[in-house]
Amino acid sequence: MNNKELSLTLDAHLLDEAENILDDFGLDANIAIKMFLKKLIKERNISFLTSSTLASHSNIAPPSPAPLQTAATDNAHSWDNDFQPTRRSNSAINSDMRNFLWTVFKQHKINRDNDNQQLAKMVSSRTGMNQGSAFIYLNMIDNWVNGKSNTRTMKFEDLVFYVQAIKNELNQSAFEATLSSLSDSIEYWDERIPGRFAEKVAQLVKKYRSQG
Repeated sequence: MNNKELSLTLDAHLLDEAENILDDFGLDANIAIKMFLKKLIKERNISFLTSSTLASHSNIAPPSPAPLQTAATDNAHSWDNDFQPTRRSNSAINSDMRNFLWTVFKQHKINRDNDNQQLAKMVSSRTGMNQGSAFIYLNMIDNWVNGKSNTRTMKFEDLVFYVQAIKNELNQSAFEATLSSLSDSIEYWDERIPGRFAEKVAQLVKKYRSQG
């Protein structure tokens, strides 16, 4: 597939604010732009943007809504499937959110007495963490301790925190499963996620394995 470079000049504050929010989803501006373009191609219009959004950026009247689609679609990478938080917050993930999410995971998920959607709602209501981000984090941790690979990402500093917490507070098998999960995910992240995320995860896994 041929690639074309796109150069954009954006307001610094706009980009910083957007990147702070995207970071909570384990995404960056480059991926967000790609997702927007894919959605645009799929819809063949921009009716998925709200009227207020269009009005704030253009003098052009928003297009008429697209006809209601009643048939189910099977598109694993659609815009709607990528973002399904039921409670939105623009608060950046902080240490209090991270710590509370870990406490909730330990207390409930290990005993399998709740599901991740419910746990994410609990974390969001108690800490203000974006519910979609909490759901992603819980799913990732759940996959780690069960040895399943991930396609989602999180802030690297949060990943380090949770891996160390698993090592310190759960059993050895959960920690070994976590390292295996991370190892299995590196190739996907390296191919799909811009930046050094995959490289840093690989270095982290290597460090832990070298410690025996």
